[in-house]
Amino acid sequence: MVGGRQLGKSSLLKALERRYRARADTDCYYLSLSDELLLPRLAREVGLPLDTDLNGFIAHVTASSRQGLAGTSARDGDKRQAGDGNRKLLFLIDEADAFVAAEAEHDYRTLRRLRSL
Repeated sequence: MVGGRQLGKSSLLKALERRYRARADTDCYYLSLSDELLLPRLAREVGLPLDTDLNGFIAHVTASSRQGLAGTSARDGDKRQAGDGNRKLLFLIDEADAFVAAEAEHDYRTLRRLRSL
């Protein structure tokens, strides 16, 4: 979602986060970026070391989504319970301007891999 300042984009993402966190079939993560460093923040959210590379992150979330991402969200400490094997992953990324600009310089390498999940 793209738009000017003060249009409610962040509020909409936070509302989506509340809605999807209440669902038993979805692991939802909201991240607000202040720079282009997405992967360390994603890794932290799913309980991986900050230096986890993209392949390691994808392997983890792919395997974990089959059983639910059990663990604790680093942001607010809520417990995520193992699901039924068909959990969906939803990453809501706010303030991603610097990340998208950096991705454009590298042919959207990270975004393409994440979208393929």
